[in-house]
Amino acid sequence: MKTKIYIADDHQIVIDAIQTQIQVQSTEFEVVGYAHDGKQVLEALEKTEVDILILDISMPIMNGVEVLKVIHDNNSKIKVLVLTMKDDFKHIREMFKLGAKGYILKNKGAKYVIEALSKIRDGNIFIPEDVANITALDLIPNDEKNKKSDVEMIVKSIRDHEAELLGLLTLDLTAKEVADKMCKSTSTIETWKKNLMKKIGVKSAMGLVRFAVEHGFIMKK
Repeated sequence: MKTKIYIADDHQIVIDAIQTQIQVQSTEFEVVGYAHDGKQVLEALEKTEVDILILDISMPIMNGVEVLKVIHDNNSKIKVLVLTMKDDFKHIREMFKLGAKGYILKNKGAKYVIEALSKIRDGNIFIPEDVANITALDLIPNDEKNKKSDVEMIVKSIRDHEAELLGLLTLDLTAKEVADKMCKSTSTIETWKKNLMKKIGVKSAMGLVRFAVEHGFIMKK
């Protein structure tokens, strides 16, 4: 019997990449479905036999933390592998406290998917080296930890209109299209962009886009 895998991620390109990786690298796993938001995930899990859920944290309607809490509270036997861009100790700790069996980062750990699924299927916990290093940084005061804390503070300080602007910047839009979508003038948008660059510490709009992608401020068309 193949181990049944369900994928929860709000980006179809991520889902397609995981499905392809599983199909190419292993005959032991079978993808039985996917969903783009947390509500869809929980509805599907009620009707679909699933052994391991690959779960993103940043999803609409219900995020991955909320989904995992429901799974945990229901004493579900479904095992959860977190696949996310969230590379901070707070989220890592929270997801493991709620019962996650593995935690890998999208930007570094996609190569670990098959290994992680195998470990989790066999009843083990999977924590790759990069995630382990993040948890270690939280225990050992050093400059790197301080840098990460600074970034976390910046992310927390992002206001709603700034988050929306960051998301729109990840789309292929003109300055006027961004302004129209936010119902503001182009001069206002330019002022907001300059303020964001100063807050984040980047020198260009490309720096804003990179920050948006790295920290989950991504908007779907």
